[in-house]
Amino acid sequence: MKLIYLLCLVLCTCCVFTQEPTSSVSLTILHTNDQHGRFAAFNMIGQTDVGGMACRKTFVDEVRQEVQQQGGRVLILDTGDVNTGEPSSDALIARPDIELMNLLGYEAMALGNHEFDLKLEKLQLQQSWAKFPYLCANVFYSSTKERIFEPYKIIEYNGLRIGILSVITHHTPLLSTNGKDPRLLFEDPEVIIPKILVELKPKCDFIIALMHLDHDEAVRLAGLFPDIHLIIGGHTHLPMMQPTKVGETLVVEAGYYGLMMGRLDLQFQNKKLTSSQYKLVGMNLSKPICDEAGNVQCLPYFKMFEQNPDVVRRVKEYIGETEALFNQVIGEAATAIPRSVDWVPSSPLGNFISDAMKDYAKVDIAFQNVGGLRDDILQGPIRVKDLRRVLPFANTIAVFQITGEQILQILEVMAQNRVRNKGLLEVSGMTFVIQNQKIVQANVDGIPLDPKKIYKVATNSFIAGGGDGYALFAQWVREDAGDLLSAVVQAYIQKHSPLRANPEKRVIWQP
Repeated sequence: MKLIYLLCLVLCTCCVFTQEPTSSVSLTILHTNDQHGRFAAFNMIGQTDVGGMACRKTFVDEVRQEVQQQGGRVLILDTGDVNTGEPSSDALIARPDIELMNLLGYEAMALGNHEFDLKLEKLQLQQSWAKFPYLCANVFYSSTKERIFEPYKIIEYNGLRIGILSVITHHTPLLSTNGKDPRLLFEDPEVIIPKILVELKPKCDFIIALMHLDHDEAVRLAGLFPDIHLIIGGHTHLPMMQPTKVGETLVVEAGYYGLMMGRLDLQFQNKKLTSSQYKLVGMNLSKPICDEAGNVQCLPYFKMFEQNPDVVRRVKEYIGETEALFNQVIGEAATAIPRSVDWVPSSPLGNFISDAMKDYAKVDIAFQNVGGLRDDILQGPIRVKDLRRVLPFANTIAVFQITGEQILQILEVMAQNRVRNKGLLEVSGMTFVIQNQKIVQANVDGIPLDPKKIYKVATNSFIAGGGDGYALFAQWVREDAGDLLSAVVQAYIQKHSPLRANPEKRVIWQP
């Protein structure tokens, strides 16, 4: 009897030590995109002290504690465009953003088109500061066809193998300051993704694609590649309160500027996804974020997050490095001067910037792309840093002498939606009406546009070089006025302060 008891004890002990790992896995993915240098809390029209890394750190810590207590794993990802938009960040090559992302525990970042506002050497320097990989499967050295960045990363947790790949829009040369560097080759994601999936599928149970490209394109690619289980988007600045489902693939995106963070809770059984829950968490929003039609895009969370004191201290130090340069007051806004929420002209800010360009260049017409206007002018004192948030790109002003017929050709490119996302044009000196993708009326200072007349036209150097799909401009002779657009607008603010919003509709869209 004693022998039987000892034998049972040995067998039970063996069972304890040879037990298989649990087949149930909980994974929580937190994600951001299009932060554009907003590492510090900031103000927007109608709200103060929103976003920023300090409150995000508190949220991340709370989620991590909650998930780990339940035996799960937190994975933090970003879908690109950390660069360009906040003066202090831009001046420091986004070092504050990267170092704070290290602190928060990000594990991978996709490259966005605005990473290529930096020259390649500076981008690689920036990458060296990160404790997480910069992922991009479809950017190569043009001379050798070798990849410049890692195409994917594989993470394993409790037996679940998670593959994370990344692609960027192949239109990046038209959508960035230095994307036309001849050393760079941007391949079509549709061509590259199948090759990456061939490598990942045998190694992974769950595949995530970080896609920095138009949302509609991400949805289309989800339909083409069902082996991708989750697409985390960026580039469109789209707040998604619920995922889009394409077959069995989930597509999510978390707005812009760190105003919100996506949380996706996933449950796996025997390495298969069995359930998912998603929420878009507002980062200290006091009001809903809405589009221009009034549709709610993100709700305030049920509570405000405390500012993490360590991050607050670091943010203060970063801002101190550039404070003297960017805190100079250059004017006053008697009213707020907002840009278009939906990237559709006309807007008071678009009118103002194009008016400043027209006044400086002494031209008949001035054009400014809506995507070049990255923030609103708030009511109150206007500082250098406020203007740099509005105009973060190092554009100069180019002047053309072209016919009315050529101007109509440019407007038709816009009317027929042959431009890139955010490529529609604000205007000064003229009005025009678009109906059924046609220009049905165009006036210059109230007089019908003459197709044969020569007009002087100004635009920024990005558009003049064919950016956003305006290749026609790149074919025509131009004169570079030399001064930075931001410097021109700064002088215009100083001359015309206090400023008031001009809501005139110069671009009229008719059904």
